[in-house]
Amino acid sequence: MPPQRTTSPHLFVSLVVALSAFCLVMFGLPANLWTWAGRSSTAAAASSSSSSSSSSNKQKPANGQQTSSAPFYRVRPGDNLTVIARRLGVRVSDLVAWNQLADPDRLSVGQILMVTPPPTRQLASRGELAIHASADEVEMLARLVQAEAGQEPFWGRVAVAAVVINRMHHDGFPASIEGVIRQPGQFPPAASPGFAQIQPDELSRAAALTALQGVDPTGGALFFYNPQVVGQQGWWQKRSVQVVIGSHAFTL
Repeated sequence: MPPQRTTSPHLFVSLVVALSAFCLVMFGLPANLWTWAGRSSTAAAASSSSSSSSSSNKQKPANGQQTSSAPFYRVRPGDNLTVIARRLGVRVSDLVAWNQLADPDRLSVGQILMVTPPPTRQLASRGELAIHASADEVEMLARLVQAEAGQEPFWGRVAVAAVVINRMHHDGFPASIEGVIRQPGQFPPAASPGFAQIQPDELSRAAALTALQGVDPTGGALFFYNPQVVGQQGWWQKRSVQVVIGSHAFTL
């Protein structure tokens, strides 16, 4: 048998170096190939680490229950406060307090419940509003909210303000906040001599600003009424109720 040839390690290294030089000249690979590769590897590792860290840092709801990022909850068929509290990871007593529920055992399908603590300060500045409004218009809207819904939970107040915004964008109503509020026969408190002297509290101001940010828990309602006061006779009987929030029914 003829003797077997062995490849010299030095020859192999020489071939690799030559091939690398050829690729650098012909294809314009990065001049510092290993630094480039190292940076890519480091970036990929950092991305993986960041993703892993982000995943591990996510808060887990208490008792393994699913929480909701929405600030309000629409009551479903079969719901009660215990079921809702367990589903959202909050306490029944908090739901009662946040929504000022006089009878916690009576919920209506479609009713809106606040599932976060009500704000105690203004939520936005004029520069952050989605809907243009002057300082006077914001204050006027807050006064109307105070007059119409000053005893309502926060989302009941936001809903009243949202009705004004919805009307402003509807062809059948004036195109300004003041025009909607001052329209004859629509909001009795706005027609009273003392309307300008009403002092809205911070919750009503926050509700007005929240509606001006584009938040609408009513689903586009244009009217609202208190069934306990006016009943559902006559004109209101023809209106399809969109949602009930606090003591008000909101309709199209």
